[in-house]
Amino acid sequence: METKTFTQKCVLVCPLNWGLGHATRCIPIIRILLAQGHRVLIGANGRSRNLLEIEFPDLTYVSLPDYNIRYPESGAMSSRIMIQLPRLLKTVFTERAILKGLIKKYDIDFIISDNRFGLYSKKIPSIYITHQISIIAPKKLKWAEPLIQMLHKLVMKNFHQVWIPDYQKAPTLSGSLSHSDISPDSRVYVGPLSRFCNNPRIPKDVVAKEFIIDVKLPDNIDILVIISGPEPQRTIFEKILFEQLKTRKENVLILRGTPEENAGFKLSESVFVTNHLPTEQLEPIFKKAGVIIARSGYSTIMDLAATGKKAILVPTPGQTEQEYLAHRLMANGIFYSDSQNRINLDKALKEAYVFKGINTIEADSESLEEVIANVVKMELS
Repeated sequence: METKTFTQKCVLVCPLNWGLGHATRCIPIIRILLAQGHRVLIGANGRSRNLLEIEFPDLTYVSLPDYNIRYPESGAMSSRIMIQLPRLLKTVFTERAILKGLIKKYDIDFIISDNRFGLYSKKIPSIYITHQISIIAPKKLKWAEPLIQMLHKLVMKNFHQVWIPDYQKAPTLSGSLSHSDISPDSRVYVGPLSRFCNNPRIPKDVVAKEFIIDVKLPDNIDILVIISGPEPQRTIFEKILFEQLKTRKENVLILRGTPEENAGFKLSESVFVTNHLPTEQLEPIFKKAGVIIARSGYSTIMDLAATGKKAILVPTPGQTEQEYLAHRLMANGIFYSDSQNRINLDKALKEAYVFKGINTIEADSESLEEVIANVVKMELS
């Protein structure tokens, strides 16, 4: 066990492995923790772990069980959720048991859990990150929505604080998802968590692994495509985009959202494909791109808010939160959106530039650095 200084804490950061968004929004948190001199332990698995190992190769990683929720290729999402619930509950109990051993082995001082229900302790400060205080049930499960809300409220009560990555006052990014009557008293609005937010307090020695792309990219990227999300819908979305983009004359870069592999190729003379890029390499491309094509995941929306980019948003079929966000943002004239099964990129690319996008605005909540510093000082009775 390492010897800690009086102010240094050991912090366990645990993002849910469901798409890459939970991992990417933990990046600014991990950077600030390291900048404040704390020792960071990352509990992750799957592609979320692959991504963070690229961003922070020198940190210690521990494995946690995967919730392993899979989306159907077609058919009712509601029935698929019900079938998978027993396995989900079993995983939550398993991660609770693993956590007890980790606290003892690594002398953990506090926990930051991004949407992992079982990673809390009554003995040390435990933080839960979510932008979905109010969970939207699929249409066929609307009758059970009050029960789902009650269960999520019980989950949040197990944590000492609930961090909400949004602004406390309008204009907000998440709408009613994180601003509702069931918001817990322990909520703290920490402002959007984007991996593209520059922070001068980030240590200079925190360096990600460089991804070597097998093809030389042009200096300007007109269309940047970011594919992510749970399988099999990630692969289905990829095939649709490949087919529609392969004849484009603009310079296109497609990120496949598979950081476990380091590979790249050309789909055509002007369409480039790579599996992943770490933040340091992606940020300048993201900021210079003419338009972004991506899922309407909340972490992507926070990245768009941090950069002011135009976007085409395509929600994962059956993922009610993404469908709500895409509809809300399009209705407010912010981003163009369409469904996966009817997306027409010729039309979408014309429409995208008409929408105003998000102008970056300042947070009205405590800065994330102050929030973290206050948790470090937290003493449990």
